[in-house]
Amino acid sequence: MDLSKSKNGISSDYDGEASAGAELVEKQLPIWIGQQLAPGNPLYNMAFAFHIRGELDTAAFRRAWRDVVDACRVLRTGIVERNGSPVRILLPQGRNSCQIVDLSGSAEPHEAWGRFANSRSREAFPLEGPLAESALVQLGGSHHIWYLNQHHLITDAWSTVLVFRAVERRYRDILAGEAQKPPSIPDYDEVVASVGGMARGSIDEAVRSHWQQRAGGEGKAFAFYGDSRQPASNRTRRLSEALGRDRSDRIRQIRDQPGFLSLTPQISEFSIFATVLVAWLNRITGLAGAIGFDTPVQCRPTPEAKECPGLFIEMFPFAVELQEGETFRALGERCLAETQLLLRNAIPGATKELDGNPGSVVLNYFSGTFGEFDGREVSVDWLHPGHGDQVH
Repeated sequence: MDLSKSKNGISSDYDGEASAGAELVEKQLPIWIGQQLAPGNPLYNMAFAFHIRGELDTAAFRRAWRDVVDACRVLRTGIVERNGSPVRILLPQGRNSCQIVDLSGSAEPHEAWGRFANSRSREAFPLEGPLAESALVQLGGSHHIWYLNQHHLITDAWSTVLVFRAVERRYRDILAGEAQKPPSIPDYDEVVASVGGMARGSIDEAVRSHWQQRAGGEGKAFAFYGDSRQPASNRTRRLSEALGRDRSDRIRQIRDQPGFLSLTPQISEFSIFATVLVAWLNRITGLAGAIGFDTPVQCRPTPEAKECPGLFIEMFPFAVELQEGETFRALGERCLAETQLLLRNAIPGATKELDGNPGSVVLNYFSGTFGEFDGREVSVDWLHPGHGDQVH
């Protein structure tokens, strides 16, 4: 088979059987519906490029990917319709290989990589699966790029970190001759069922009241700079801004000051970004009083969930009341208080208490790190597929 002409080196047909929990997990259903409204568009592609500096054993890398996929049922998931309803199927082992792409002989390898990444990341997955693809791109000079793309139906940001780490561990085990047993990866269905069982007993009246209060209007549709028109397309542009060392150091200084200091640096940093975002939304919308946005929360309350690849995040509203003439620090104190309430009440399944009407703005703060690959330095690019959820 000519791998250059076939996504993942496989065809889009399937012969999988329905998995034990054939219905979609509740978190998956909104994404599936969104994809149905934009068939053929890659708005839920989550593509990453891991730049690995140093020599790699490509055969060991391909086997590491294969072993992790074969051991991880969520990476072998597909979605099909049966009797008008979406169900999950489990694709057979050995169906999803890692493609090796050698661009080292190109006149301009980096430009060739850019064309490859742009083309592949903007190609929609066939929902019947596989919903993950992997390619190891060789640029020459001991520079490799691991291209990893997954559909949001089977992953979130932390899940991507877990897949990266699982492949890296398996790669090291293969080189050390210690890969006789399959990788040990928690089963997504089992973990989701366990977390769901815990959550059902955790949504008490206080949690229900908290989210019902925030479902009333804050964090909904805004008129940006006076323009209330809804987007006519799901095509989007991503504008990236590196904070740099100076601004990053300044944020670290602020997070340790009264008004922002919290239990963890991550909570403090989220509160700083939330404060900036709320103040900016107030300025460009002209709204007074309560204003807010939506934000994803990990919803991984157990050690098993923290180690399980798959989609766990849920989207919750965040809202604070602006007061006339207040300082940035005073607004920050209330954003920190709201952040603490958010985390206290963001119980898995609690989004059932919301009205399902998403906001126009999402603050997606993620502090996870990937680390090295078998001692080799790694830098990461999050590739934009050129499309996005139309409501955001």
